[in-house]
Amino acid sequence: ILSNFGQVERASVDEAYLDISQKANELLEKVSSNLNKNAWNEMISKIIKTHVAGIGDENSTKLSRSEITRGHSCVSSNSDFVLEWWQRPYYEWSKKEMLLACGACLINEAREEVKSNLNYSCSAGIAHNKPMAKLASSLHKPDQQTVVPEKNVPKLLETLPIERIKGLGGNLGSQVKSELNVSSAGELSKYSLNELNKRFGGKVGLMLFEMA
Repeated sequence: ILSNFGQVERASVDEAYLDISQKANELLEKVSSNLNKNAWNEMISKIIKTHVAGIGDENSTKLSRSEITRGHSCVSSNSDFVLEWWQRPYYEWSKKEMLLACGACLINEAREEVKSNLNYSCSAGIAHNKPMAKLASSLHKPDQQTVVPEKNVPKLLETLPIERIKGLGGNLGSQVKSELNVSSAGELSKYSLNELNKRFGGKVGLMLFEMA
């Protein structure tokens, strides 16, 4: 089912990455041709319940890795602010935001097909890269989806627990928290590349710097 929408990369037994770049660009061209506002508004109406990371979802961002693993439901975002984001005038959208919206429409359709054909529900994150998409997929569960606008990333990561960052959920994450006395990605981002290299070596230091 997912392969009908793009290139699938299996991440685990119940997770997968889906590259929908081509179809998102095709959909954007279709709905934005000749400034077809009716087509755009119709598409937005289908995804109006999609969450927007960094807007009113602080409670779900602060959840620990163990809380995510156990599962969480009914952690809602501030719907008024989210609605304002989706219902902005057409001319206020950047191209990247439009592509996110098209991606959200495609993923919403994919999730509906999975539920219709297999009777499984799934949550999803839509972003411009895999780490952010994976993070977003855990923000609102079950059976929900979240987009990550690029300009919202700093706010999203500010209070994100270290162990929620891909690659820092185990021993390395514990070491980083202990040695630097940090608990969030925002706190980690305050360290320079030089400082991280001195403490963890060049390879790990660079990785931590790029993650934060």
